[in-house]
Amino acid sequence: MPNLANKKLVTAIADSLAVAEVTLAWLAGDGSDRQYYRIFVNNTDDSFVLMLLSKTDGLKLQTGDYEWILASNLLRESGIRAPSLVAPLIEHNALIIEDYGDEMLQDIVNTALAKGDQNLPNRLYLEAIDLAISIHAQKRSLGPFWTKRSFNYDKYIWELEFFYKQYYEQVSRNKLPTSDESLLKQEFNSLAHYLAPLSTFCVHRDYHSRNLMVHNDSLAVIDFQDLRLGPIAYDVVSLVFDSYVHLPLSKRLELISVASNRISEALGKVAGDEFDSTWKSVLLQRQIKAIGSFGYLTIEKQRGNYLKYVKTAVSLLGSIQPLDQRWPILSGPLLEVIESNAT
Repeated sequence: MPNLANKKLVTAIADSLAVAEVTLAWLAGDGSDRQYYRIFVNNTDDSFVLMLLSKTDGLKLQTGDYEWILASNLLRESGIRAPSLVAPLIEHNALIIEDYGDEMLQDIVNTALAKGDQNLPNRLYLEAIDLAISIHAQKRSLGPFWTKRSFNYDKYIWELEFFYKQYYEQVSRNKLPTSDESLLKQEFNSLAHYLAPLSTFCVHRDYHSRNLMVHNDSLAVIDFQDLRLGPIAYDVVSLVFDSYVHLPLSKRLELISVASNRISEALGKVAGDEFDSTWKSVLLQRQIKAIGSFGYLTIEKQRGNYLKYVKTAVSLLGSIQPLDQRWPILSGPLLEVIESNAT
């Protein structure tokens, strides 16, 4: 935590908001190096969020190239609900942004399902699918910042190797035979080569129930600074097969079918057909990377017990991803090793 007794920072916040006095309260953040605080304007009901940036992001803020601001502007100009910048605090490597509250899609859905309410989760997930499609519909022709980066071969290899280091080596007690480990690295290469050419749509990159806020009974997207070119299926499978929610498999598969139809209607049959033919392979890579993140957040970052989500992630993957002869280790023995270590 920063030194909130730093009078310069507190004064800068109050001055930027043109108020006399503010109070700050820590907020749980994501897996990044950013830190978050809620700003309360004393003697009012107004609140904002303070985002303290890493040194690298602070340098981008100083040069006007910070992706969060660029992405927020782009999404809002397209009618997508996303927090806006209230004021930059360049001297303090910080932003004051809109406050969209604390109600994550994860919590709303799990609470509703526990009460036997199917209607609210269904409405919110349909809205979330449409929101993802609105992000995918962003135009490349204008050359916005997100077109300069993509899920290319190097990015996929990095994420697969990230899993290998952060989960397979750090967490797994059982090991694949040496021959299978060698083949696994070859399959990383093969899967990355298959997926990279599919990166032709704007994707959020981390589109799940903790990055969708329910605000004024509607969804808003957060943590969107990593917008990039990616596969049409990427955000939908991230959302639908999210380990944080207790949706039954039948409902998840129903949502995949709905997403396919809505993508075809909104973006054309070619996009819908590509979604249908690739979503399982996209999911394989996405879930493997997510499991690596659960290991990283638990062991290296010490952000809590994210390993409890591994069992759901691998069981969902095993339920819909039959052995794929293109990647027989990734879709077979590797999943068995992960599941044997899941708690």
